[in-house]
Amino acid sequence: METLLAFTFAHIRGSVPAENPFFEHPILNGPYDQPNRHWELDSTGQPTQKIVESRRCAEFITPIPKPRKRKGQGEQASLILDEGQGLTSAQQQYAASIINELRAEVDAWRALPSPSDWLVTPETTRLLQHWRHHEFNTFRPFFCQVEAVETAIWLTEVAPKRESYKNKYLKHLIDANKEANPELLRLALKLATGAGKTIVALHRAMYLAEAHPTTRVLLTTFSDILANALRTKLRLLIGNKPRLGEQIEVLAMQHVGLRLYDSNLAAKRGKPKIATNAKVKWLIEEASAAVPDHKFSLRFLLSEWEQVIDAWQLKTWEDYRDVARLGRRTRLRETQRELLWSIFSRVLKELSDSGEMTEAELFTRLAKHYAEGASPPFDFAVVDEAQDVSIAELRCLAAMAGGTPNGLFFAGDTGQRIFQQPFSWKSVGVDVRGRSSGLKVNYRTSHQIRMQADRLLNPEISDVDGNVEDRRGTVSVFNGPAPQIVESATEAEEQSVVAGWLKKRIEEGLRPDEMVIFVRSTAQLPRAELAAGLVKLPCKALGMHMETTMGSLTVCTMHLAKGLEFRAAAVMACDEDVLPLQERMETATDQSEVEDIYNTERQLLYVACTRARDCLLLTSAGTPSEFLRDLGG
Repeated sequence: METLLAFTFAHIRGSVPAENPFFEHPILNGPYDQPNRHWELDSTGQPTQKIVESRRCAEFITPIPKPRKRKGQGEQASLILDEGQGLTSAQQQYAASIINELRAEVDAWRALPSPSDWLVTPETTRLLQHWRHHEFNTFRPFFCQVEAVETAIWLTEVAPKRESYKNKYLKHLIDANKEANPELLRLALKLATGAGKTIVALHRAMYLAEAHPTTRVLLTTFSDILANALRTKLRLLIGNKPRLGEQIEVLAMQHVGLRLYDSNLAAKRGKPKIATNAKVKWLIEEASAAVPDHKFSLRFLLSEWEQVIDAWQLKTWEDYRDVARLGRRTRLRETQRELLWSIFSRVLKELSDSGEMTEAELFTRLAKHYAEGASPPFDFAVVDEAQDVSIAELRCLAAMAGGTPNGLFFAGDTGQRIFQQPFSWKSVGVDVRGRSSGLKVNYRTSHQIRMQADRLLNPEISDVDGNVEDRRGTVSVFNGPAPQIVESATEAEEQSVVAGWLKKRIEEGLRPDEMVIFVRSTAQLPRAELAAGLVKLPCKALGMHMETTMGSLTVCTMHLAKGLEFRAAAVMACDEDVLPLQERMETATDQSEVEDIYNTERQLLYVACTRARDCLLLTSAGTPSEFLRDLGG
């Protein structure tokens, strides 16, 4: 939540002025205690170099380097955050007072000595006492993490019991919700990389199960790999409360769909037969050949199918004629659409005749089933890495749990979208405007790694619904060595560089299982394994169950990086034809697709870089990727 931001830091590209205390020592507060100091900023957001002995109020001033003067350009309009409505334009006001007042209420409530005055359930009382008084031997919660959950507890358990709180804070949240999406309360959580999205999602699932003992909670994400990681972490959190494990179901969305279809629709419609991508491609090729006098390439037809026809489950000519082809810059006249439909209608008929369906159709059928009144199997759904959930999956989740107050909870980061094309959540019944919060304290990655990785992304990322995520202002809670970028002439030279870097980390006391080598795809895995072999380090390619092996260096592709963290990471094979991957670039059919491929490839490298806690190395052989030059500033 916005209430939790203790301090901000700039997104910087370029050099830091000499003798500038703010940039040399940006972190004033420890991660485990309430912030009590901050750097003063002037009215333009520039540091005054003065330390103020108090916590910063929620003003959302983001200090940025003074821009270079550009001819013909006026002063840049500042960005402001509105009160509960998300990031907005300068025409709106951001009233920070309610955030500061809420923070003060939570502080006063936290200071109450007697648990009988806390106005919370016995389970929550024990949880709060554990956080506040337990002597942690190893990892302990950060203050910002505790404050985040304390604020959620205060709003859900304490505020409803006092009329003054209900009339002020809860009314504010309800009004914000009504303006964005009347009569359907949903909450979403947007956090910075390494800020603890997954941990918050896990705690949210546990809280829902404890607060509603007779309910079922779905904890889901977009892949088996991440679902396995969630399952492992949930077991650690549950500890000696096996009942919670019986309430919480952890599944990847694909398995959610198959299981629900089997239990709800298979009796009437038969077991689902999912058409493979290869089968769909063959059907499109056959249909294309059967329709004369068109000049659409196979690549265009495949992307139009994946991003429009199948994604939005268009079944009639009228549906296709009228659909807004968001993100598709190749404009199509109605006659062109009609010709295309003559191809896609053949594909749909072939799938229907063979009794096969796509995953998108499976989820669409389930969404219709629950929207028509069928009893949903879950009362609540918590979605991790929500930025990579598909259109049909999101529509199904909305049909299952969207009618329950606080039934849907999403944790995600737009900057880490690497699998899905952008689309409008609002159009499928999930409107998070006014109910989205952001955490901007990074606990996983050092200040130096985070700052350099941020150069890969735009400081602002917007979605199709107009929500803008301002990535500036994110901070890390610890420092470390600067990342290294080494451009080698040959693969052998690159492997030697990586081997030397690994050897040095071992000499510094790191274990092999605390290190990882990432590559873009499986084709580059042998390069990583050869580098590990030069220093005789045992290495293991990461499997689907996301389990590292004690004593072994992990080697894996960037797509498997989600959910992982290591003390040291080497990102190899950052070559010109690998990042962005040339094979993907050749599939682009219009400028929009080229831009999206560039963006997702950047985000993929960003995900890999931000798995490193302390040390990061990036290498290339031959001509380096342009992304390395961006990282190097």
